[in-house]
Amino acid sequence: MENAFSHGYKVAAVDAFNDWDAARFGVLAGTASAFDFFKTGDFGGVLKEYEKLPQGFREDPILFCAPVEYDCAILQKARTQRDVLNPKTRIIEKCRDLSFWAEMAPGGGEGITMPETSLAKPKNPYGWIAKNLKSAGGTGIARLTVDDDMCNSNGIYYQRLVEGESIGAVFLSMQDGRSRLIGIARHITGESLFRQKEFLFGGMVYPAAVRGDAVDGETLKAIERFGRAVSMASGMWGWWGADFIVNRNKVYFLEINPRPTASLELVAIAHGLDIVGIQAQAMASARGETGAARKWPVELLPEPEEHFATAVIYADKDIRVIDQQRWFDMWARDIPAEGRTVKKGEPALSFYSKGPNADECMLEIREKAKIFYEGV
Repeated sequence: MENAFSHGYKVAAVDAFNDWDAARFGVLAGTASAFDFFKTGDFGGVLKEYEKLPQGFREDPILFCAPVEYDCAILQKARTQRDVLNPKTRIIEKCRDLSFWAEMAPGGGEGITMPETSLAKPKNPYGWIAKNLKSAGGTGIARLTVDDDMCNSNGIYYQRLVEGESIGAVFLSMQDGRSRLIGIARHITGESLFRQKEFLFGGMVYPAAVRGDAVDGETLKAIERFGRAVSMASGMWGWWGADFIVNRNKVYFLEINPRPTASLELVAIAHGLDIVGIQAQAMASARGETGAARKWPVELLPEPEEHFATAVIYADKDIRVIDQQRWFDMWARDIPAEGRTVKKGEPALSFYSKGPNADECMLEIREKAKIFYEGV
């Protein structure tokens, strides 16, 4: 919302948490009590909430974010009511198909390998994790144990765990299979100071640094080739992302996310990108609309002079956040509304920072986190 607002758009949103700061950037539909569908996975309520918006917003384009964009039935229904700035459902379905993933990461000379992945639960669970194709933020990921009774009936699949640094690549695709690697962010995972649990989304640093060094040239070339292959094979257009694990000289592909990703947020902040405007240009180009430019709406981006970071701060007990303006002024976002109880283990808010390098960014966020925990 903030990115769209900062580029001059009037914004309305259905927000899963009804955050305090979201209302500063646009209109929120519904109330916090209306968002049980985010917990149940039944996203039909999203469109019902949009029907409550003021008349001026009801026919405007809509952009679905995680995890709602995985529900193709919702996207299809939405398209009967307004322009949807997400790719067509056939593209989304293909990009979330395990067999397609395997085709895109064959290993060998392409430089990218997919960890062993299966829809069937492995007989020996050691070293495997269970993942949900419709989850977001790491909420549907867990290590397998002998006693687990997970099955693939509800979208669960299994992947062998690989060690290394987790990174998120941001791509922009246009018509005719053209694709461009826009940037790479390093994921923050398992930061104990932020009370982060394993696999839950913890934030990111842009540009990516792996083991203290920038992602090397060969890794970049391999990821660029991957992006072009996915774009050509799927017909993808607009913003999308893919997650990888980098371990020494090996690059492991994890998943494709056919939508604007969390990593894009920092890339957009660093370079002043208009996320919605560029998505709309890509859609017009894909449709072949008269006057839609074939040129790239984003030029090749230079390495930013500064680093940028964001980290999710999780509640270490049941809390109610007060003095929202104070945290907002400290460059916190996703701030809970007044009176809302954040349960232990839930995300409390997110802090942002910028600095000359990744270490300085993280140092600043750690200091903010200490102040936050002392204050609540």
